[in-house]
Amino acid sequence: MMILAAGDTSKEESSIAGREELLPASVRNESNVTANGDHDVEGPPKKVARLSTTHFRKPLTNQELNELKETESLYKSNLFKLQVSELIAEVSVKAKRQRTVEVYVNELQKCLLKLSSSKSHKLIDQEWLTKRGVNIPLEQEPWEVKGNFKFVPPTHVHSVGSFSAGLSCKPHVHADIAVEIPLECLQEKDNLNHRYHRKRVLYLSFIATKIVKLHSLVASVNFTYHQGEHMKPILVITPPGKLGKHCAVRLHTCIPQDFFKFSRFSPSKNNVRSTWYKNGIESEVTLVDHSEPATPHYNNSLLMDMTHSKNTCFLQQTLEGAESIQHATLLLKVWLRQRDLDQGRGAFTGFVMSMFAAYLLRKGKLSRVMSSYQVVRIVLHELVEADWMNKGISLAETAEGSCPCLTEFDKAFDVVFVDVSGYVNFCASLLCTTFLRVQHEAQLSMEHLNCNTADSFHHILMKKIPFARKFDHLFRVENIELLSAVAQRQFSAQLMDRCGDAVSAVLPHVIKVLQQGLGKRVRLLDIKLETTPKWCIDTCHPALTRGSLAFGLLLNDEYASSLLERGPDANTTMAEEFREFWGERAELRRFQDGSIREAVLWPGKTIAEKRVVCSHIVKHLLKMHFGVNEASVIYRADCLDALLTLPLRYKDPEALTYGTGEEANVHLLRCFDTLTAQLRGLDDLPLTITSVQGTSPAFRFTEVLPPVPSSTCGTASIVDSVAVPRANKPTPPWVPTMKVIVHMEGTGKWPETAQAVRRVKAAFHLKLAALLKEQCSLSCSAYPTHLDVFKDGFMFRLQVAYHREIVLMKQIHGADGTLRVRDTPASVTLARETEDLPVLTTSLHGVQQQHNSYGTSCRLFKRWLSAQLLLDHFTEETLDLLVAHVYLHSTPYTVPSSPITGFLRVLNLVATTDWKRHPVIVNFNDQLTSSDYASIQEEFQANRTTLPPMYLVTSYSAHAATWTRHKPTVQILHRFTQLAQVALPVIEEQLMSEEVQNVDFKQIFRAPLDIYDIIVHLQPRHLPRRHYTVDLPKSAYTPTCKPYVKRADEHMPVTEFDPAQCYLSELRETYGEFALFFHDRYGGNLIGVLWKPHLFQSSDPMVSHMAARLPTSPSSTKLLPNVQGILEGFKLLGQGLVTSVDCKTENWNTIS
Repeated sequence: MMILAAGDTSKEESSIAGREELLPASVRNESNVTANGDHDVEGPPKKVARLSTTHFRKPLTNQELNELKETESLYKSNLFKLQVSELIAEVSVKAKRQRTVEVYVNELQKCLLKLSSSKSHKLIDQEWLTKRGVNIPLEQEPWEVKGNFKFVPPTHVHSVGSFSAGLSCKPHVHADIAVEIPLECLQEKDNLNHRYHRKRVLYLSFIATKIVKLHSLVASVNFTYHQGEHMKPILVITPPGKLGKHCAVRLHTCIPQDFFKFSRFSPSKNNVRSTWYKNGIESEVTLVDHSEPATPHYNNSLLMDMTHSKNTCFLQQTLEGAESIQHATLLLKVWLRQRDLDQGRGAFTGFVMSMFAAYLLRKGKLSRVMSSYQVVRIVLHELVEADWMNKGISLAETAEGSCPCLTEFDKAFDVVFVDVSGYVNFCASLLCTTFLRVQHEAQLSMEHLNCNTADSFHHILMKKIPFARKFDHLFRVENIELLSAVAQRQFSAQLMDRCGDAVSAVLPHVIKVLQQGLGKRVRLLDIKLETTPKWCIDTCHPALTRGSLAFGLLLNDEYASSLLERGPDANTTMAEEFREFWGERAELRRFQDGSIREAVLWPGKTIAEKRVVCSHIVKHLLKMHFGVNEASVIYRADCLDALLTLPLRYKDPEALTYGTGEEANVHLLRCFDTLTAQLRGLDDLPLTITSVQGTSPAFRFTEVLPPVPSSTCGTASIVDSVAVPRANKPTPPWVPTMKVIVHMEGTGKWPETAQAVRRVKAAFHLKLAALLKEQCSLSCSAYPTHLDVFKDGFMFRLQVAYHREIVLMKQIHGADGTLRVRDTPASVTLARETEDLPVLTTSLHGVQQQHNSYGTSCRLFKRWLSAQLLLDHFTEETLDLLVAHVYLHSTPYTVPSSPITGFLRVLNLVATTDWKRHPVIVNFNDQLTSSDYASIQEEFQANRTTLPPMYLVTSYSAHAATWTRHKPTVQILHRFTQLAQVALPVIEEQLMSEEVQNVDFKQIFRAPLDIYDIIVHLQPRHLPRRHYTVDLPKSAYTPTCKPYVKRADEHMPVTEFDPAQCYLSELRETYGEFALFFHDRYGGNLIGVLWKPHLFQSSDPMVSHMAARLPTSPSSTKLLPNVQGILEGFKLLGQGLVTSVDCKTENWNTIS
């Protein structure tokens, strides 16, 4: 399928784009017509008739004008209409395939009607069937039950479901047929005590033993559960040959509509006697027993088999001729499928969506003349406004005297949507969390459809939304067999109604408790709908209590990290309920307003600990109310935190607790604020400081491992009050510099030449150093280009800026004395550092303030990229902007509220973006309009060959890829995408894994080394960040964290001294034309080298290209790189740092 590139299209563009489509068919097909008027046939090519321009000169006809007008009024744009039409054509079952399936179904129906009868057996006598090679797919507890079973061929075989209504959606096409169980197989009281359910299973099992032998008609026969309901197994029949690859037939059972009275199955009636269910004794029972608890779910399960045909007929008749509504139903099914909401027990099925569309049509909220786009919008809007949990809806036209009222359904079920009979609830097994999720997704989709700057078609209908990527926190409850004991003890009536399914009986209560306990901390709680299993007819069916339950939490940023649960006033009824709910965690506390209230306080000192406060709540409530111990709850919200933690030893209780670095970053910013105040308060400055802006990643909370205050020089020696590294000693501790731009006021005192401005700036650096030493007692070191200030254990690098310096650097004096103004490399670099970067840092800092998980997500992303040895090939700003794009343009998700979710989504962005065809636009503060987006896209398409491989723009530089102009290269970008495509499914699978102990979350943070031609190993003792490594040995060196104390003889520490980075710079400068170099700056102890293959082709000698080359032979004038000499150069440049150089000969042979 070809989906056109999405984007906003104006009305004028829509009219032009739609012109060709609206031309007469004779013109549109003219290119496929030969000169003599015949269509293309096999044979030699013939001369194609010349297109006449007469058609293009003709004015549009009334019909064409009407179609254009309808496109503008009925669709979002002409492009959107084309995309929708293409998608509908792709997911619809083609007429030819439809006829083929219908023919197959007719043949199968004939075989089913010709089956022979069997002898009569007691219901508990099933050995006669098991001998035929079928394993009865039903939990039969209690075993004893009265009744007989005799197989008699079905009287009718009905086509039911979406396929018969023409609403089946690819790729999973299922034709549903229902065999009507004859009256001879049924008895008057079969509605009681699981009798009918056992008979229907035996009926299907007997059919399975017969049709499995029809090899010419059947390729395989399997059992599965209908919508995950364990009491309703059905047969899945796969046709042979090519047809079986595209569709399957699902075989259901149904009952004659007049066999049972519908009134027996009202939600308030009982059809499972407690004496039989609890004791296994089935005495004489009456049809009605008002003393028994109601069994609404059991009743609904049986009623579904009585109303199959009636509901299918209603759907066919209602939507007959309403093509646009049928197409909209297909789109809505795709919408559900992309969100995994339509499969498994408790799913919001496509059939329910179809019936809801029919309901809206009957109520007059839909019209047959509406477009499919309008229908989709209205259905989504009605879903958002619906309140099926408190006030259900019904398809029944009139309420008969015996028909139960909706209030009765509302009391019995969580979600209510009643069918045309007035007795069946389509949503009987639908959990309230799933319905709330559907409403939530519908609300998001409506917002995206209303957004003119987003590609709403792609995000709403084409983008998959996995469970792991949707939610902020994921947790899994193992050992769900523990719920059986809870169900027996506390929810026996619900357990009997659910026919022994303890999970279904307890789960609504688990949801209610978790929703109450989490309160405002979460916006949405949902349970992952597990795919319904399928198994062979001769194998045992899945156990009810096997597996686990996966939950997802969508957090509310404002309250998610709150440690205090404030309860009601003491000595009240509500206080007693509060203590009963929270148990031993509840305590009386006095608050600042003087009130004494019940409260619960959760542990948490660092921001990392506060992020997982929901885990403490979930584990406590599950243990207290349902007996699920904490070891059975796998909560993985902090599984990657270890990668953002410094391995420090704490000997002083007053030392700064590092956590995952947020506290260190906040401490750094406070120190910077103090320094800013001191700078603004300096006396005797010739000019006023107008602004002080930090530009390092730490100022936008994106420094991978924020520094801690340093008060030691390590092994460095002191020369003129400055620490200097010593030879043959371990490298001093890593002390990064925080870059700060200090803007001075613009006056006439500034000179008019760039060189003179640089000298004045150097003088300012000297002056600032002197004043800071004198007035603030700070250690300073001035240089012509910057000023280093050591304050409270942090090193700040100040750079004075003058706004006109950029203009002066652009001025070029010609030989004839003329003055020209144009960009130069120096002016562009200065503008980026002193103007663009401060603005970007301020904007990204604002993103962090608005979404507190942004910085941590960005740090995880950069840590992963560095671990893959690629971080040096990107600018830090590029990576920060990619993560910002995920937060500012979160469609079709909500904004991430946890670091892991942000990390997953930026991996998905990298893995799925087509960098050749699409720019990445970061729209800060929604400054860009739809016309701006169109302009950027148009310029991108027109100039693609001259633009960088990754075209990333912001609202501050909409037509300039400031941060990706020089890197990454095409090859690095391709490798970047490949790594993300591999890492994303691995980490998502690990997050959803049922394994408790054997999940290695650091797996994607280990770089594969087999792709490199050479590995250069480095001496760890000379790497100041060696303890940052992903896999730190237990015996490795870990520094001690001490609180910073200012000393009288304080010296300037060694700053930004990393021998590995110095070595890399020399390698790239010397051998950059031969190879690419890769390194993990956060603890990496090796350098990967990749040869550039095109340079290993023999070349003619040139003066500028003689270095590191040798003749191919003594008599040849052709040159090749001197590999052995280059390898020796690697060792010489890294003498004392390099321990070994491993050359992978197989890779080298491939290149050479």
